[in-house]
Amino acid sequence: MTGEIAVIYDEIRRFSGVPYVSSLQRYLATMPGVLEWAWAAIRPAMVSGIIPETGWRLARSVRISPLPPVVIGGLLVIPAGLIAQITGKPMSAPSVDTQAVAARAREIVMDIEHRLGFIPKDRESERLGYDIESAVPGTGKLRFIEVKGRISGADTVTVTRNEILYSLNKPHDFILALVEFFPDGSHSIRYVRRPFRREPDFGAASVNYDFAELLARAEAPS
Repeated sequence: MTGEIAVIYDEIRRFSGVPYVSSLQRYLATMPGVLEWAWAAIRPAMVSGIIPETGWRLARSVRISPLPPVVIGGLLVIPAGLIAQITGKPMSAPSVDTQAVAARAREIVMDIEHRLGFIPKDRESERLGYDIESAVPGTGKLRFIEVKGRISGADTVTVTRNEILYSLNKPHDFILALVEFFPDGSHSIRYVRRPFRREPDFGAASVNYDFAELLARAEAPS
């Protein structure tokens, strides 16, 4: 557990008034930057007492009368690891693409572009068909970079129609940056040039591409 995660766990217990951290919050902590983003969003309301006080007030207002249990169905839970062992097929890692992970991936690419001597600008919010516009000093040229952050072992990368069309219109200047996050907190970054070969089918809003295949075609940032 990192120092920052430990601090968040302590604050969750302190401000919520319970001596434990929920399973959901522990799951969020397994994804780089996700728990930090989520806690930053709700922390002010937790610190002020709005959320805890509202929760306890609602709990006190609910009167629950115990009734005899009635069985209406059954559920058999089989661990995914056991299924993988029985079938001989490896477990598929989740293809995580939350706002926090995406923002962290863009930060990493921005830093790489700075180190390479370019002048990057984050334009993700403008929905132009790419995330980062990186200027080549002294030339007036621009590099258009679409960033995808994924947990190591993810199966696919989802690309919008707009992103694919922009790459086809700017084949010499478009880069697909793949940021792969590992369980130990480290990451790797690879660049794919000319990532897409044809336009999406008519009516397709997005297309899923094989993450491993894209990585195989990728190269070190340059």
